[in-house]
Amino acid sequence: MYSMAEECNGILIIKLFLLFIPVFVFGQNTNNYENKGLCLKAQSLNLYYIYDGESGYNSAYELNENTKINELNVEANYFVNEYFAYGIGAGIGKLTQPKIQYTSLYANMLAVFYTTKNSTFITLKYGTHLGDLDKNGYLLRTGIGYRIRTYKNFILNLEVDYSKQYFYKQFEGSNRPYSPYTLKTIGFTIGVAFNKYKKI
Repeated sequence: MYSMAEECNGILIIKLFLLFIPVFVFGQNTNNYENKGLCLKAQSLNLYYIYDGESGYNSAYELNENTKINELNVEANYFVNEYFAYGIGAGIGKLTQPKIQYTSLYANMLAVFYTTKNSTFITLKYGTHLGDLDKNGYLLRTGIGYRIRTYKNFILNLEVDYSKQYFYKQFEGSNRPYSPYTLKTIGFTIGVAFNKYKKI
């Protein structure tokens, strides 16, 4: 039987998917634009924990249905052709329950589906966590989104993300075995980017 938390997570996923259907289907532009060179991006992430039930340990130090991740990051990507870009990123983030602050460093791959003014894209990130932790963990994150050229070289990015992250942190009095907090989260990203292009 599904728990209330699982039902809420399912509803969230459906809402995020439905939000992007009109954009993906009706948002394409027939003009061709070739992405060029360096792409600089700043973005805000809001990720919600896919809750899988109580752990049996001190609840003050455990993940629960209120756990989420808020993160701000910046990226520098380089387009090797009009479809693919590779780069690096860094961010500062906060886990709300239990309270953990961290810095993320990661490598990034960006693939753009169409050589149009506005286009669907996918991302893949792999990296590590630093900061208020006992040792470094890692993150693996993928997303699908839509990039909209708003003014000349400026781009608005809207993205739905799935993330898996490991945090190594032991809290005094938690009675929790020393093992990483494993988070599977889903949520959304809003960002702005600067990327030159050539109209073809």
